[in-house]
Amino acid sequence: MVISGLAVTRAESFCETDFRNLLAGCLLRISNIYFCIELIMLYNRIAVLRSERSLSRQTLARQVGVNPQTIGFLERGDYTPSLELAFKIARVFKLPVEAVFSPDPFRLLSEQVYEIKRKEA
Repeated sequence: MVISGLAVTRAESFCETDFRNLLAGCLLRISNIYFCIELIMLYNRIAVLRSERSLSRQTLARQVGVNPQTIGFLERGDYTPSLELAFKIARVFKLPVEAVFSPDPFRLLSEQVYEIKRKEA
């Protein structure tokens, strides 16, 4: 009999405690995966920045050395970039990484501009 990669023969006893430990390990692993997914969600402004500069996905992809589909996945939030890729994208836009990517949702640019104008007045 094989239980999650452990071979157990009939002569060996697989006690209830061993099973609980195995199950607890699986649950812990599942919760860690969920935890990691929650931690690495990044928001980005790639689509807005591309639009402002009239860059196609293909052009941006070529400049940073990835497939154009990767740019689409990034824009939709389906993929989290490596640190290297995040820096490459920011460099193309000549912006700091934190202006392109954020762990928190971005405020609308119109709200930010309006706030700046109110402070100046």
